Amino acid sequence: MNYISPRWLIMLSFVIWILFNLVSPIQYIIQPDNKAILFLFFCFVSFFIGTFYTHLFFSKKVGKDTRNTTNFNNNKYIKFIRIVNWIGLIGLVFRFYDLFFIREFLSYGSISAYRLYGNTNEISVIGIASSFLYPFSIIALVVSIHINGINLKDKMFIFVNTFLFIVYIYLLGGRTSLSLLAGMVLISFIIKKEKLSLIFNLKRILLIISVFLLFFLYSSILLHNRLEEMGFTIYDHLNYMQNERHFIVKGWFADIYSDNMLVNSLKYTFISLVHYLLHGYYQFFLLFEYFDVNNLGYGSYQFYPIFKFAKFLGFDIPDFDELLDNLESQGVYTTFFGPLYTDFGFGTLTFLLMFIFGFFCQLTYKKAINGKLSNILIYSYLGTVLVHSSFINMIQSGMGLYVFISILLSVLLLKLL
Repeated sequence: MNYISPRWLIMLSFVIWILFNLVSPIQYIIQPDNKAILFLFFCFVSFFIGTFYTHLFFSKKVGKDTRNTTNFNNNKYIKFIRIVNWIGLIGLVFRFYDLFFIREFLSYGSISAYRLYGNTNEISVIGIASSFLYPFSIIALVVSIHINGINLKDKMFIFVNTFLFIVYIYLLGGRTSLSLLAGMVLISFIIKKEKLSLIFNLKRILLIISVFLLFFLYSSILLHNRLEEMGFTIYDHLNYMQNERHFIVKGWFADIYSDNMLVNSLKYTFISLVHYLLHGYYQFFLLFEYFDVNNLGYGSYQFYPIFKFAKFLGFDIPDFDELLDNLESQGVYTTFFGPLYTDFGFGTLTFLLMFIFGFFCQLTYKKAINGKLSNILIYSYLGTVLVHSSFINMIQSGMGLYVFISILLSVLLLKLL
């Protein structure tokens, strides 16, 4: 099962990025600094070295690609699923209450308006509590793949929670959280089935294609609604994007001024999605060039929800908007490594953290493929972070840190049962 190991997944992310570059309808006009490339190189090397050192710290051999024959079918695991389901539902109820009554979602008139102008930094007790509770709804889905003996009632409970979670993300106009959910489910499913031949049959391949088409349609609707809210046409916004995001549109895709609005719309959506996937490294190069290392966040860029909680308790913590003012561009992704650089800079601490991250990912992976449910859950998250690493820092974005904290709490719950 090496194809989902940390080394393979982080390289898979980079290979996907390269492949999209080869077929991309856009060309970036950003030249990377040699020091920025060196920073990325040291990050990758530190991560890879860390993955080779798990055996030095643990005498137990967990590196075989054969799973234990553990069956998660006793009452402990069924009870765990039910508790996690209820926690997730309570979190979702609080989350919807926070959205509709505290943040006054309906007063904005549309999803796009709330996305653009909503006060997402407002802090409330319900908002904080729900942030760590509602991810339990997807935790139940991820672990249910491995637990036998779940009755129909519990399965329906999982379905309802997952549906409510997706509805909530839809109301926020988000995509990264859906990508996080899909990645965690897929990695968990691969660990369950072990062999790719048992995973990607024709029926599932068609399902995956259907999901991608639905994602394309969802993105198209989302993007066009945002343009309408901002008062842009697709032509104006594409010109704006080329100037602001430093790229040019190539070939047939550049002819977006024809009379066929459907074709123009499809072109614009495809260009936007490709930019969404590719711009991370290019924006990282800009970030590296312009960021003032005197403004290092020491964790606040990647782990702001923790700092936000400290601010709620009365500590003098800057708003996230203040942190964003230190960046060259806002509203962009800078791969996994951008927030790492803005937090800790170019130095020993950064590369030590990448070493530790590689070590932790590899150790969790080894235990996961040997059948430890808690590690399967943790690695489904870590593996998804790695798959997204060339595009986005999933710890910082897509409610990633909230999910990870909820996972750790669920692991503690599993140990207590």
